[in-house]
Amino acid sequence: MAFVLASALIHPALCQEKTGLLGIELTSLLRGAAGISVSHSFSRHWSVSGEASVSYIRSLPGKSTIEKEHDEEFLSSGFCLPEDPDMQRIMAAFTYWPDTAFDGFYLSAGIQSGSRSGTDIITEAGYMLTIWKGLSLSAGLRIPLSEGILGNRFSPKYIRAGIHYKF
Repeated sequence: MAFVLASALIHPALCQEKTGLLGIELTSLLRGAAGISVSHSFSRHWSVSGEASVSYIRSLPGKSTIEKEHDEEFLSSGFCLPEDPDMQRIMAAFTYWPDTAFDGFYLSAGIQSGSRSGTDIITEAGYMLTIWKGLSLSAGLRIPLSEGILGNRFSPKYIRAGIHYKF
């Protein structure tokens, strides 16, 4: 009887799906910030995540000098420069996965704080696709609540794409 009870308790823990996720936000890299995220699923449909990013655009030597020299050239060509990112940004969120954690469509809500943008509530909807074993790609739309209410136009900075590893 004790063996049956012990195996019933231990077996689900050993056969549990992957509960961790480590990711890099690719769209942040294009905007001049290196971002990393860590997530943990605490049930089949829910996960909690944290994200931190640091801007590297200002740490590049001579970057501001180059930008100043070519500002007029960029503006006259119609080329759109990326917005000045936060020097540091942190985020914590809860995510609902209708099917299974870290797979398929997801809805997320949390709080974000940035050195330039301040603190705000965020909402996100997206999709995560497993491409090979534990490797996944995600695409989503993250909108800070105050910008979503006050702003009346869509901004490309709301689009997110990332690469993740499930463990």
